[in-house]
Amino acid sequence: MRTSLHELDMIEQALLMKKPEYQMLLEAKQQLDPSTAEHINWQKITYQAIVQFGHIQLKQDIQLVDQQLFSHKKHKSFRAYIRSLFNS
Repeated sequence: MRTSLHELDMIEQALLMKKPEYQMLLEAKQQLDPSTAEHINWQKITYQAIVQFGHIQLKQDIQLVDQQLFSHKKHKSFRAYIRSLFNS
């Protein structure tokens, strides 16, 4: 059974603690419809995957900036300044 957009929004608001009243509503809905628990679980798994991907992407972006700042000649004065901070 496909989860409605309204239900996904309700789960999201509850999981992100944006609307605490939705948490109580979801608890009641789980009592009435056991598939709601499965939808909530899949939403949690999705958020974990998104966070993990975000961490990987951020790490790659930082490595790219690091490579550019510390390997290009045009950033020589910046490198010298950063090194001076750590040599003090």
